[in-house]
Amino acid sequence: MGKTPSNRRFENVDAVLFDMDGTLVDFFGDAERALAKAMRRHDLMPDDWETFFAGYVEAAIARYEDYAAGRITRDQMRRRRVAEALGQIGQSPAKVESVVGDYLHVLNREVTLTPGAGEVVARLATRYRLGVVTNGFLDTSTQRLERTGLIGHFEAVVVSEELGIHKPEPAVFAEALRQLGATAERSAFVGDSLEHDVAGARAIGMRAIYYRHDGKSEGPLEPQPDLIISDLRELLAVL
Repeated sequence: MGKTPSNRRFENVDAVLFDMDGTLVDFFGDAERALAKAMRRHDLMPDDWETFFAGYVEAAIARYEDYAAGRITRDQMRRRRVAEALGQIGQSPAKVESVVGDYLHVLNREVTLTPGAGEVVARLATRYRLGVVTNGFLDTSTQRLERTGLIGHFEAVVVSEELGIHKPEPAVFAEALRQLGATAERSAFVGDSLEHDVAGARAIGMRAIYYRHDGKSEGPLEPQPDLIISDLRELLAVL
């Protein structure tokens, strides 16, 4: 299993790269608040919001996988995840376009940093070249990162939509390293997904730091990260 900050410190690191959604920003928290505002505006709030939103998340993940595999377009993905969620509560998909528009409007403007993200990025930027690598969309990811006030600290911002490939493909990480003028061997990647962040970083030879939060399983990890943290502020003790 990966080591914890108490017994590990990284040496010979020139660059630190971060995943965005779920690592630097609370994407699903923001998404829930944005969708709730959109649903209220159209008088579509379900009685059981928790179950409804869980269904939306399930649909969103499934439709993103379809998008990443090239089976649907970005706009189809955005519409279908909302249409499927509305279908769960017996609502007609007639208002899908309006709900999607309102949802994205709020999501792109109301951004919540994860605990410690602002402090950590600002402090690490004084010692390392920093980058962001996200499986996101140019319009949403760029606006949301700008809203955090942190974008000026990053010398590289790589959005998967722009490349046409997605994490964990090594080429996504390679593009960020190219922009930073850094090598994989002297770089570390921080992310909250074993599948997309840890696997991709390790495949290209970067050190992988797994941000395990929100009560995620304490069981065996695969692939194994080089380090496990539960709070971004722990990075300040190891970098």
